[in-house]
Amino acid sequence: MRILHTSDWHLGQKLCNLERFAEHDFFLKHLLQLIREQQVDCLLHAGDIFDTANPPNQALRQYFNFLRRLHEETNCRQAILVGGNHDSVLTLQAPQRLLEVLQVHVVGGLPTDPEEQLIPIQGADGEEALVCAVPFLRDADLRNILPGESYEARQQRLREGIATHYQKLAQLAAPWKQRGQFVCATGHLFVANGQSSDSEKEIHIGLQDRFPVADFPDFFDYLALGHLHRPQRVAGMNHVRYSGSPLPLSFSERQDSKSVLLLEVEKGTLQQVRELPLPIPRRLLRLQGTVEEVCEKLQALEEPAGEFEDWMEARVQLEAPEPEIDRKLQEIAEAKPRLHLLQVRTEYTRQASGLEEQAPVQNLEDLQPREVFQELCLSHELAEDETQRQLSTFGELLERHEEAKSQ
Repeated sequence: MRILHTSDWHLGQKLCNLERFAEHDFFLKHLLQLIREQQVDCLLHAGDIFDTANPPNQALRQYFNFLRRLHEETNCRQAILVGGNHDSVLTLQAPQRLLEVLQVHVVGGLPTDPEEQLIPIQGADGEEALVCAVPFLRDADLRNILPGESYEARQQRLREGIATHYQKLAQLAAPWKQRGQFVCATGHLFVANGQSSDSEKEIHIGLQDRFPVADFPDFFDYLALGHLHRPQRVAGMNHVRYSGSPLPLSFSERQDSKSVLLLEVEKGTLQQVRELPLPIPRRLLRLQGTVEEVCEKLQALEEPAGEFEDWMEARVQLEAPEPEIDRKLQEIAEAKPRLHLLQVRTEYTRQASGLEEQAPVQNLEDLQPREVFQELCLSHELAEDETQRQLSTFGELLERHEEAKSQ
């Protein structure tokens, strides 16, 4: 049996307000080709199908057209997709019963009956296996809000809730294991020791703490994870993996390789996990240095020969504001039509201790909402316990806001 693990498509994503539909079309077409060539039996998506809770119509068309073509043009027998923290539960669940006709199983949010997360799959050779389809677990799914609860207590109860949920599924899946069948689970969360990039949105367990990999029950033959965009093993374990996003979603991912993961299962045992590299249709470039250095690098760049133009970000180090820097760099870029300068960001330096030292000033867009609020607390010189109480309350409000957006 062959299972293909993917995640974090983020259909409908924009980078600096520019649409990426063509890049996603490129990826989805290539993915269908891989599924045919590798004779995949089951497609497993670990969350963040869309980039926003209300995806644009074109992103929805991409999603449904892909699932139709998966059914019509490949021998893939089943597809299992779970919701991520970017996805709307209602958007994913609405066509659930219709998609089941195409052998597409969608678990957008935590169902009332946990057995609905147990989805049997079958390979072309008749081998059977089980997928425990766990979506992004929201705060309200796992615990009741307690007035005055500290941030540390809140995080501890969230971790316990996640661990308990996986233990419950392991108990329900025990009959499959006893028959010697392969059992895997999905997860959309930030596991400790994972490497993140700038583009992952904070989720409740990811505000500061991370879910310890040791808290997963030692039961599942494979854990197919989503949320982190860099493909990686967790704690060096071959059976606990992030597939990563198929496209670089921010300039911090510009040098990352992208891939999907192919699991080969035989007689209930995971034989191997292969990384299948994905071509990246568009180069993302970051030019850094002083004004003169960035100008030189921009002038030296060669235009791409392929279908997609390059997108660039400039990070310019300045000692004082230069109002004309954006115009100056854009004029150089305009001379090369297939190089598109998306944004210019400035990093100011200052004198420190009488010596020339670089001390970049943080840009607001580089910070997560919780980090901005934490800076506000620090500016008011609050006591440590009061700071933690305020952060806990802010975390609750942020979580409720995200949940409301995803409904």
